[in-house]
Amino acid sequence: MGIGSLFESRSTLLSSPINNFLELIGVTKSGVNVNENSALSLSPVWAAVMLISNTMALFPLPVYKRVTGRFVERAPEHALYDLIHDAPNPETTSFDWRQTMMMRKLLWGAGISEIEFSSNGHPVALWPLETYTVQPMRTQSHKLVYHVSDHKGTRILYPHQLLIFRFAPEINGGWKSPVQVHRETLGAAMAVKTFGMKTFTKGTHPTGILSGLPKAPTEPARLSLQKEISEAYGGLDNAHGIMMLEAGVKFERIGLPPQDAQYLDTRIFDVTEVSRIYNVSPVLLHELTKTTSWGSGIDSLMRGFIKTTMLSHCTKWEQQFNSKLITPYTKDYFCKFVMEGLLRGDPKDRAFFYRMMLDRGAMTINEVREREELAPVEGGDEHFIPLNMQTLKKAIKGNKEGAEG
Repeated sequence: MGIGSLFESRSTLLSSPINNFLELIGVTKSGVNVNENSALSLSPVWAAVMLISNTMALFPLPVYKRVTGRFVERAPEHALYDLIHDAPNPETTSFDWRQTMMMRKLLWGAGISEIEFSSNGHPVALWPLETYTVQPMRTQSHKLVYHVSDHKGTRILYPHQLLIFRFAPEINGGWKSPVQVHRETLGAAMAVKTFGMKTFTKGTHPTGILSGLPKAPTEPARLSLQKEISEAYGGLDNAHGIMMLEAGVKFERIGLPPQDAQYLDTRIFDVTEVSRIYNVSPVLLHELTKTTSWGSGIDSLMRGFIKTTMLSHCTKWEQQFNSKLITPYTKDYFCKFVMEGLLRGDPKDRAFFYRMMLDRGAMTINEVREREELAPVEGGDEHFIPLNMQTLKKAIKGNKEGAEG
């Protein structure tokens, strides 16, 4: 019995075969073919994808062990620590693997890796798969499986055999490509870019016009006059020179045409559109036309980026790791991204926060040093409180004993 008789595709044909074909090849109403690779030619898309991907790859990703109650500690002895934190497979580092997974997630809608298991059933490697080679399907009993076609051939994998980092969920186990969902928006931006290049390449954009010539010059005379003026007054070396013209001849400088100014405004608007798609502030995409500089608000801007953009991505990744790599084998361990390094404020704010936490016994010296990526010190695991602090109950008891005495 063949695969086709065992499985049925998740997708259904659209009502119009023509529309389905146009959607498949990425043709937009602007006439531009938009796909995940061509979208990267737009600098705002490139900036957004690289910013999010690099930030995801920068976060340390250790494995933790639950010790007692709510207390946890790092567990470098765990078999998955090196796999997740350092190298998911012999061919790549954790940084490169996470960057690749996130880029495919942001472009194709999902970053997918196949989990390689040892003979005893434990994960030993994570191998990236091209998103387009994986197709979610349903069995006749409505069980979710994934049809994979790559260099290993055609095979069926089950959900527990894959790490799937989705950009947006889909009820049938699939994913949505942000590029395809917003291909009309990106197509319009690419069309404007192409229009600008063709305009500046083939359009007529003289810097000035000579008028008032006594008579129409012959072709050789016109070319000679044009060459003479260009050599005498054109270029940076001849800037700010004094122009000498024949009697009655006037030179009129031409500024930026209104349609070109509108073109530039449209390119700026494209940055805003991309920032909405990926939930990234235009300032972080280097759109600074409405701001004077990054300024002192960069700390707040970056903390906002981590909380509003990266936190949701990190949560999805953690749940995939914990549900498919760790929890099936032990519930005492889990992995979690360390984001404090980019979330912490300036040194003055951090010093005030640490002092308050130390004074109230909420943190130890070594916990503070760990957050600042400093080595622990001897005796630094003790909690300290001021001598003049006591509980309200003890204070009332002491007042009563003093009154009775």
